[in-house]
Amino acid sequence: MIWNIDFAIAAIIAEIVILFFYVTGGYLPLKRNKYFFRFLVGEIIVVILDIVSSIMHNNHQYYSTFMLYLITIAYFMAFGCAFALYYIYSVTISGMSNRARKITIHVGLIPVFIFMAIILATPFTGFIFTVSSDSGYHRGFGYETIYIAVFIMVVESIIVVSHNRYRITRMQYLGLITFGLITICGAALQILIYKNILITNAAISVALLILYLSLQNPDLLRDRKTGLYGGEAFIQFVDELDEQTDYSFYGLAIENLSVMKKVYGDRNVNNALRAVSRWLKVNFYSGYLYYINNGRFIIVDKKVRDTDEVRLKIESRFKSPWEDRSGYESIQFTEVLTYITNEVVNTSKSALTSIVIKSISDAVKKGSGTYVVINSKMEDEIQRDVIVEKALNRAISNNSIEVYFQPIFSVAEQRVTSAEALARLNDKEFGFISPDEFIKKAEENGRIIELGRQIFEKTCNLIKNNNFGDLGIDYVEVNLSPAQCLQENLANELVNISNKYKVPLYRINLEITETATVDQDMLYTQMNQLIDYGASFSLDDFGTGFSNIVNLLTLPLKIVKIDKSILWAYMEGKSDILTKVVEMFKNQNLEIVVEGVETREMAELLTNMGVDYMQGFYFSKALNVNDFCKYMMTNYPDKESVKIQRIK
Repeated sequence: MIWNIDFAIAAIIAEIVILFFYVTGGYLPLKRNKYFFRFLVGEIIVVILDIVSSIMHNNHQYYSTFMLYLITIAYFMAFGCAFALYYIYSVTISGMSNRARKITIHVGLIPVFIFMAIILATPFTGFIFTVSSDSGYHRGFGYETIYIAVFIMVVESIIVVSHNRYRITRMQYLGLITFGLITICGAALQILIYKNILITNAAISVALLILYLSLQNPDLLRDRKTGLYGGEAFIQFVDELDEQTDYSFYGLAIENLSVMKKVYGDRNVNNALRAVSRWLKVNFYSGYLYYINNGRFIIVDKKVRDTDEVRLKIESRFKSPWEDRSGYESIQFTEVLTYITNEVVNTSKSALTSIVIKSISDAVKKGSGTYVVINSKMEDEIQRDVIVEKALNRAISNNSIEVYFQPIFSVAEQRVTSAEALARLNDKEFGFISPDEFIKKAEENGRIIELGRQIFEKTCNLIKNNNFGDLGIDYVEVNLSPAQCLQENLANELVNISNKYKVPLYRINLEITETATVDQDMLYTQMNQLIDYGASFSLDDFGTGFSNIVNLLTLPLKIVKIDKSILWAYMEGKSDILTKVVEMFKNQNLEIVVEGVETREMAELLTNMGVDYMQGFYFSKALNVNDFCKYMMTNYPDKESVKIQRIK
């Protein structure tokens, strides 16, 4: 049989080109990248052996039988190894756990081991082929076993990828499936039609090109502005960090990048960012560099360096302006820098991505020139912050924030006549998260408006479904965040929600804090619009802010809530400002609520001072809606005598 090697020559050229671009493009030390590289090299070796063995068989009379057997067995063994590497690559990219991956690989490679055993026995059995210097190469009666083995390995890969498709991207799934189908088609064409043309490896080279372009091209993970790897690449790198513990992690951020873009323009700033990237490549050539958008870089250095030396080098360079090679305007950047200690890297690999990114964000808040070393103590704080953010985002996405109600006692009526709606977060994974933590996080990450909207809507729903009016509850106090108060459509939004649940706004008293009064004109407009619909307003936590009292008193407030710190300071003899504050607000005809009432002594004192309402653990802690209803029916059962006061 005379073999046609034209397709094989085209295949080897294509595969060498792919290898060149893959190696020179630089790839991360991920398992999947390592196995792709090994598979690519293995396939090149297979094609070379295929070409060499075909040439030798075409000229068999010039070679000994031993050499012909040797080169042919080497080809088939390399062929089997290459597909074993492809199978391992497919399993690695499928996203399975380490244990599941090892089991799947060991079981899946059994056909390859059987195939190799058959190949090694072929000189004695003639099962796959026979060869001699006299008669040349002849297929054995079991020759199709080669393609059966290929078919099994490819099908196994397709099954693994399909079973785990929810763990991988659509592009990864399609790339791996396409590779398998093209390989099967190429093998089928050679065995059924083009029996003397080396077409199988040509088909594999085409499939490899598709795999490279869709999955393995390093440029897919690069940031276009800087040419560095992006955030997704960093996540993938950290996910496989279990075998690499000697890297140093630095976070570098350029301060006020958005302001710089407004001053210098996007094009100038982007060109300066490229200059920063080039400098980092030169000075940290042994490591890996990532750009996480908005002027944030991550440096993963393989060299063990003096961290102070690294800091001084970076700080020194940033004292000079940055200018792109193209000659655009030079820009003076200011920077912040963080360093993640090896102690943190080695003990917190699962949360390392969040720790690094969060440490950079925190350093940016502290201002230019900041240098923060993240040690184990700071790691705990960051990890807690990450947990709170994850729980908050999940609760908002699942609409699972709970609303509790804390009773407010009316001194005049000697009963509970209102309640404050309070948000609670009980995460299925992390347990109870305190309001101080998740509300602060919502304000930081911009989800406070969505959170406030959900709380208001759930409160309206609970008021309607539990007949709060029949329980003797005149109104429920609902907090508005400062961010909500700056919304131009706030009034319309709250009115629409109250209409949806048929809860009139006189059943709602909206609480604002002193922080919300920054834009007093906007706030004043919003308050008057809502008051026109029947809502009333309280100033919450008076005494914790530093707003001008004269300005506060110009707002259309009905109630002022005095913070518990003022009451407790009075009870401890540290300050007598409580009496003066109560007198001042009573003179302004404002109703007064005092928070933090925990003892009978406090309640009697406040009653004698003439406050209108009291709130605190002396009366009750915050209760879920069922317990709140039981509390009201148990402590104030005579609903017929309750006069529902509509606040207008």
